[in-house]
Amino acid sequence: MIFIHRNDLQKIGIPYAAQIEACISGFKWTDVVPEEVELKGRDLFVRPSSFMTRDADSARFEAHRVYADVQYVAEGVERMQFAPASALKTVTPYDAAKDIEFFTAEIFVSDIVVPAGYAVVFFKGEAHRPCCHYAKTPSKVKKLVFKVLIP
Repeated sequence: MIFIHRNDLQKIGIPYAAQIEACISGFKWTDVVPEEVELKGRDLFVRPSSFMTRDADSARFEAHRVYADVQYVAEGVERMQFAPASALKTVTPYDAAKDIEFFTAEIFVSDIVVPAGYAVVFFKGEAHRPCCHYAKTPSKVKKLVFKVLIP
């Protein structure tokens, strides 16, 4: 897991960092946001979203086996959580078609406060719980989640 400012993505050697930065710079938020946009076929695509944050206890941890996530907060502040594999208990087995598995974790949970302009990179197998309240109440967040194929 890496917490980083959007301008520094190319410094960490993640594939397609230049394309991710270009998409962030040029992305136009409209009333109708596409569900998914392919940037380099299925090797790199982005899922834009606009949502209200939620209480962490109402969400599950997730992890992926094929793609890394670059979760960029465009507007608002979001709290994401991270947990090591040793703390996880599977609640929904891996779905290969959706590249996702869900977990619970009750120990060793770490918070990451992500303001606008910053991203968190979750590599394959790293469990994370996104979209959580930073403060005690829901707040609006706009986010781009880049799915990066890492061989």
